[in-house]
This record gives sequence, C-alpha cells and structure tokens, in this order.
Amino acid sequence: MMTVWTIANQEAFRSVGDRFGMNRGTAHRCFIEVSKVIRNHIYASLVKWPTPEECCRNADAFENSYGFPGCVGCLDGSHIPIKPPAIDRDSYINRKGFPSVNLMAVCDHTKRFIFTYAERAGSVHDARVFRVTDLGQKAADNRLFSSNQFHLLADSAYPLLPQVKPNKFSGVKV
Repeated sequence: MMTVWTIANQEAFRSVGDRFGMNRGTAHRCFIEVSKVIRNHIYASLVKWPTPEECCRNADAFENSYGFPGCVGCLDGSHIPIKPPAIDRDSYINRKGFPSVNLMAVCDHTKRFIFTYAERAGSVHDARVFRVTDLGQKAADNRLFSSNQFHLLADSAYPLLPQVKPNKFSGVKV
C-alpha cells in the first residue's frame, strides 16, 4: 500500500513513513523493493512487444477499426509530473513549465501498452527520447518489424522512417 500511496502522491519519504508507521529509510527501501518486483514480474508479463503473428492481428484490427493499413501500434509521449530532484532540477522542467519525466509509449489497437520508456527528464524532446531507445534504434535501421508491411503511427515530433509513419489524420482518435 505504501508504494501505491507514494506513486499516487508526491510526498517525501519522511511523510510517507510517518503515514505508514516506519522511518523514511525503511519506507524508501520498501518502495524500491516493491518497484523492482513490479518492474521485473508484473510489468514484464503485461507490456510485451508483439510477435509476428500478433503484428498481423494488430494490423488487421487497426485497418478494420480505423482504416490504417499495416499499423501495429501508435507511438506518443507524455509528461509525468514529478517532484524534481534537488540536483539538476532544471533538466526536469519541461516545455510546459512543470517538472516531469518524459514517458514514451506504444499502444496497440486495444489501447494496451506494448512498449514503454520513462528514463529521460522532462526537458528532453520526444525525438531524442525515441532516438536513444532500442525501439528508435531498430526503427532507424529498419529492424523494428520482421516485415516491411508493418509500421507505427506517430505524431510530427518523431522522425519519418520506413517503419514510423506520421498520423495525418489528427482528428481520428485511436
């Protein structure tokens, strides 16, 4: 519960520890350990890149539902508000003026995450975040999908690549 509370509320570990009857060091250790379990077990089983067969199913579903042939997923970024660290605080201030972490994600036709990356400060542009990920490097080398018939839809913040296409239909909500 303490980890869920910490994620949902931007409180210091001292306050969280008081709320749950532990000191701040113990609260921090518990948060780290539970976060590792979430990352290693729960996240790994829920957020998976699609297999070639799943790519075919996703592409068919996108075409049938939205009219986008060959689309396996939609790529975009979002700013997750955070309490900025004391050191290098300005790196976390995004273009909208608040401290954040830049989340880049790909969702399939059911709006299920098939890729996420949240390891860059809010001031980092979406294109740069994309470029430093394995996903971006594979897309740049045309190795993202086993077949060139597949691609991701993305907005204009992302580079135009053979396997990353612009979403020209901005009025269409996927």
